Amino acid sequence: MSAVRVLVVDDSPLCRAAVRVALEEVPGFEPIAEARDGRAAVELTERLRPDVVVMDVHMPRMNGLDAVEQIMARAPTPILVLSGDPAARSGALAYEALRRGAIDLLAKDELARSHESRAILRDRLRFLATVPVVRHLSPRGERLPAPPRARGRAELVAVVASTGGPAALAEILRALPPGFEAPLLIVQHLRPSFVDGLAAWLDAASPLRVAVARRGQAVAPGLALLAPDGAHLELGRDGRVELRPASDASTHCPSGDALLRSVARSAGPRALGVVLTGMGSDGAEGLCELRRAGGETLVQDEASSVVHGMPRAARALDPAHPTAPLGAIAQALVDACGGRR
Repeated sequence: MSAVRVLVVDDSPLCRAAVRVALEEVPGFEPIAEARDGRAAVELTERLRPDVVVMDVHMPRMNGLDAVEQIMARAPTPILVLSGDPAARSGALAYEALRRGAIDLLAKDELARSHESRAILRDRLRFLATVPVVRHLSPRGERLPAPPRARGRAELVAVVASTGGPAALAEILRALPPGFEAPLLIVQHLRPSFVDGLAAWLDAASPLRVAVARRGQAVAPGLALLAPDGAHLELGRDGRVELRPASDASTHCPSGDALLRSVARSAGPRALGVVLTGMGSDGAEGLCELRRAGGETLVQDEASSVVHGMPRAARALDPAHPTAPLGAIAQALVDACGGRR
């Protein structure tokens, strides 16, 4: 197998060195070049055609956001964004970079913590080098008109996403009308420390209120709740949030299967479950349980998924799950939930 060719882009020599050390610790990676600003990153990507670009967002001459946009327009390449402070402004910028076409996020300070953190970076890069770049996100999501009354029967929506999910969630939530009143519960696989920034970014982009779920919180119309770090998000029979610590280190935490199973138990035919882009199979079994409980289901189609692993796994267990392109999912949610209060 040939080495993964990586372009490293950061205005900090220390950060570039940290990435280079992580790549040179084991065979299988080739740091082919370094750049200290976005303009050089665009030029080097066009000329050298790396397998993956590791990109900072704060840089001189051209920032990471503009660089991501130009790379995706001129020489589409998988991009991993490094965020200096996921909970602060740089975290919001990192999510904006995902909306413009980057695929994954990692915190800079993780690179210096341990061999395990550097191994995580290498695993991400190996995976990203295999991902075909998909450009399906619109620069501005147009909101749908207010939903008609009583078109659908779903009163709650549960969504599961992984790689490519933050940008997909932004497109869906941005397109929903202000009158969309079904609560949403969302599991998005993220590295620790990113969820607060994701909630703030989605809240600013959406007509709905988006927040990190709290134990005992009641689900409410027009409110989207994200699973917090280190706990499974579940729906109790009383309509309140339950947060359960992971009991099995081999499963995702938060788990999409755990969310969908709890929704099947607590809401059944009054719920809609959605599995979006992502690697692996999380959500596939839970979506089947929700369908057996009488709920509606939907999976993102392959053409619009950054990684079609999770939707494919769901359809493999039950081919009856309907599919939809990302750009049609907001309308599907409106149709399923109608104007229910």
